[in-house]
Amino acid sequence: MSPSAIDWQRLREGLQPDGALRDVYVLKADEQHWDRFLAALPRSPYRWQLTHGERSAAKPLSRFRDLQFRETNHALLRVTLAPDLVLACHFFSAEEIELDVVPNDLQSDDAVCMLIDFMRWLGQVVDRPVVLTHENRREDVILRIESTGT
Repeated sequence: MSPSAIDWQRLREGLQPDGALRDVYVLKADEQHWDRFLAALPRSPYRWQLTHGERSAAKPLSRFRDLQFRETNHALLRVTLAPDLVLACHFFSAEEIELDVVPNDLQSDDAVCMLIDFMRWLGQVVDRPVVLTHENRREDVILRIESTGT
């Protein structure tokens, strides 16, 4: 998506802090999409940290299946786009890749552009569209990036 194709007004309105997070989704995903994302992350320009329970993982898990969904041993992946811009992934479901972001961290044009670049990268890695929505409102799309980067 070229910068001119983005509805910047809608994007700015959708990123106004209101106490809720914003979600980055790859919908209709499966374990193969997750595996592509996890395998590509170490080669990406992004810093990441994976914790499983209270422990930090020394290396990324390359398979979604390796992340057990236990309430007592929750996995959390943090992807750092900039020191003050971090996405959090909680591995809620195999059917969608979801990362959340705090809108307060997206108030500069640079931060918004970094998020868009990450969404493009993710879409290319998993070959699926990526959407930015209001928290837990998949149908309320603020921005959609096609897997081709547009």
